[in-house]
Amino acid sequence: MTFPFKNHGPTSPPSLSLPHGPITFPADPFSEETMTLPSTHKQHPAVDQPINHIIHSPSTSHSTTPPLPVETPSPSPPLNSNPQLLPRRQSQRESRQPAHLADYYCNSFLPEPTNSSSRYSHPLSSVLSYSCFSSPHLHYLMSLSTDFEQSSYQEAKNHVCWQEAMKAEVEALELNHTQSIVDVPPNVKPIGCKWVYNIKRHPDGSIERYKARLVAKGFTQTEGVNYFETFSPIMKIATVRVVLALASLHRWTIQQLDVNNAFLYGDLLEDVYMTVPPGVSVSGSSKYFKLHKCLYGLKQSSRKWYEKLSILLLSCGYQQAQADHSLFVKTANSDFTALIGYVDDIILTGNSTAEMVHIKHVLHSNFRIKDLGTLKYFLSIEVAHSEKGIYLCQRKYCLDLLCDSRLLGCKPCSTPMDNFLRLQDDSELHTDVLSY
Repeated sequence: MTFPFKNHGPTSPPSLSLPHGPITFPADPFSEETMTLPSTHKQHPAVDQPINHIIHSPSTSHSTTPPLPVETPSPSPPLNSNPQLLPRRQSQRESRQPAHLADYYCNSFLPEPTNSSSRYSHPLSSVLSYSCFSSPHLHYLMSLSTDFEQSSYQEAKNHVCWQEAMKAEVEALELNHTQSIVDVPPNVKPIGCKWVYNIKRHPDGSIERYKARLVAKGFTQTEGVNYFETFSPIMKIATVRVVLALASLHRWTIQQLDVNNAFLYGDLLEDVYMTVPPGVSVSGSSKYFKLHKCLYGLKQSSRKWYEKLSILLLSCGYQQAQADHSLFVKTANSDFTALIGYVDDIILTGNSTAEMVHIKHVLHSNFRIKDLGTLKYFLSIEVAHSEKGIYLCQRKYCLDLLCDSRLLGCKPCSTPMDNFLRLQDDSELHTDVLSY
């Protein structure tokens, strides 16, 4: 199986950051500044300058050459002589912004300002400040908003960095014997797949690598045919807050781990057939993938991975919390260690450094993990550490929501809803509460 990506981009990994300078566009060939006049016409002085100043300029006052006389313009050529040389007609009507868009920034009505601080009528700088963060943490926060992930294969295939990431993902699938290339049996409809792109970062915010993940379209699976049980415990956000509060109170170190291709460790017992991913070439047009390991997107993938992780942690002496099955704790005399797992992201904290080093070695020997160091970013939560404690913020998550909803420059409001709204349900209570 080959991976023939066409290189439409530069030879080195391109930068995905926005340009820091103004964007320039080619001049309009039909504008008055760039239009080439016929040779029979003379070039006339600019309209916005007085003619006397152009004729009797200081540079020509001491010259022996007499001033040039002002010629009357020649009559313009007929309309049908050369229509490409005529200036484009522009409407002189003034465009006004609709009243219902008074609190929003609209590119189609407002001119592009020269000062970046006045781009929006209500800039975020009036309600958002970064003065409380240290310089290293501020550099990390800014790096989260500098580089952007690609949203589709059509965009990513033009960049060498994402091409290499997709090639590495396919090689990892082959190394783990995730799939085999077969012919689909009759009356079996394969599920689809797509690429999902992500940027992995170092603790200082610099880019570690570009990650391309092959995701199966599990929403096309049929229950009872290619999946059966799908339940898997999901970590509660309250559990994260409690663990971080305990770590801040007792001054524990908080480490973050990442499991490489976590779902690939789950054994797939059902027969699941998938189409060939975009960009991957196989011999034969009727060939498909038969999955032997779980992939991201399959309905049973989370359950299979949770079984692998929980069995390993229980064998190492950890106990499962009854309030949240994603929390594993281990106590030995005065030593305490807590581990929280959310899919392939793991938070590890406690007062026993030796136990934390030991469990890292056990996880790495069974699964390939990466030690990301001190916890900085987890589930769209930015974590800042200081001597006074831990500061949690969801700045990037909120800004992404504002950008997606096109409300980044909206007018801020302390209560974005009707103060007099009262939600009340007068319907009868449900009789069978156990069903919910």
